[in-house]
Amino acid sequence: MNKPGATGLKRIINAFFYSMKGIKAAFKSEAAFRQEALLAIILIPLAFWLADTKIELILMVGSVLLL
Repeated sequence: MNKPGATGLKRIINAFFYSMKGIKAAFKSEAAFRQEALLAIILIPLAFWLADTKIELILMVGSVLLL
């Protein structure tokens, strides 16, 4: 039995907008989320500047994204 609702590309588009609403709500109501977002904005470009090799870059950016 098929479930009613969007399928295919429409479902993916809906999921994107639901995710954006969730990120907006988290940014609005969660101080820790805002702090981590600010740190990521600072640390990711810094990683590109400091990294000598691609492995170092991957490790630095990966550690920020794991927060």
